[in-house]
Amino acid sequence: MALRRNPSLDIFRGSLIVLVMAGHLELTGALTDGQSRVVAFFVLSGFLITTMLVKRFDRDGSVGARSFYISRLARFVPVLAMVSVLCLVASFLAPLVSWESLSVPIPFLVSSLPHFWSQTINLGLQDAQILPYELVPSWSLGAEWQFYLLWPAAVWFCLNRWGKRGLLWLSGAVAVLGFSWSAWLTMRSGGQVPRVEFGSDTRGAAILLGCLTAVVVTYDPPRRWIVTHRHWLLAVGMTALVAMFFDVVGDYGMDMTAWGQVVVAVAASVVAAVGWLWPGDLLANAPQRLVPVLLASAWIGQRALVVFLVHVPLMQFIGGPRGVLPGLGVMAASFGIAAISYRWVEIPFTAWAKSRWLPVVQVPAPRMSGQIIPDQPALAQR
Repeated sequence: MALRRNPSLDIFRGSLIVLVMAGHLELTGALTDGQSRVVAFFVLSGFLITTMLVKRFDRDGSVGARSFYISRLARFVPVLAMVSVLCLVASFLAPLVSWESLSVPIPFLVSSLPHFWSQTINLGLQDAQILPYELVPSWSLGAEWQFYLLWPAAVWFCLNRWGKRGLLWLSGAVAVLGFSWSAWLTMRSGGQVPRVEFGSDTRGAAILLGCLTAVVVTYDPPRRWIVTHRHWLLAVGMTALVAMFFDVVGDYGMDMTAWGQVVVAVAASVVAAVGWLWPGDLLANAPQRLVPVLLASAWIGQRALVVFLVHVPLMQFIGGPRGVLPGLGVMAASFGIAAISYRWVEIPFTAWAKSRWLPVVQVPAPRMSGQIIPDQPALAQR
């Protein structure tokens, strides 16, 4: 079951990916270490996936694991293939261009592609394996995929056995344990180390906090409270994120496996909850001059996966960060590739995969006082 697009969350995602690119391309020295933006992405991923699974369970009594995994694979496989080809082409052309390209030799890249395709780069990095930088940013996707493998079963079990309250307690308890475990390992090692920085067990707490938030907003009292206080909640959440993302009073990047990720995760959860419950008013109430910027952020947010994965190979191909103008050129090229991919690769492939492996099932139209509501669809695609 697909969720309807939420412009507020797309704007949030698009803004995050632009900040990630700006950090990698070194367009400004005002940004802190990029780990903070990754934590916010984790929260958003956990929130959206849990929302999808809970809504499906409320409708069908099942989380639709088969539909979930096929939809995830259909979304990722063509993108992984496209990025692999892009990296191979860049490696092939690197010795032929007139500038000094940082693209790695093809044998080194090919030997690393199994990590990329199996989404285990984070496991390799925490064991200090040497991998091409073109593929390294996908470590966060690996942590999410490991979450994908376990979470649908956990959601189904909790909802069947204890209901939403059980899911609430599970996600909250695991999030607290994860944050505590990460902070303890950081203090024991004397600082942020690869084992803690890239570990699924140390980074999964942010994903679980997003899951917790998704369950919280299904209850009426919290929903009403969030909607009533949405303006100051959004202001507080965004202020905290700006303070952690930008070098306002200090670079908190090295604290992202201790207390820093807790601050970012809580702030991102607040922003996600407000955006979910307040999807249309953000654009409707924004100053007119900001609407094009917000719409552009939403557009980028819908295509964030490809933008995230292709901008680093493009940056390495031109020789790394080379200033503002080359950096803006890499961003523009990334957006162009993402637009082509979204329209001509991702949407057609996803539609084909769903039509091939997900059967169309009859869904009874809801009745009210003995009358069928006419605007409800009779068929729904799993």
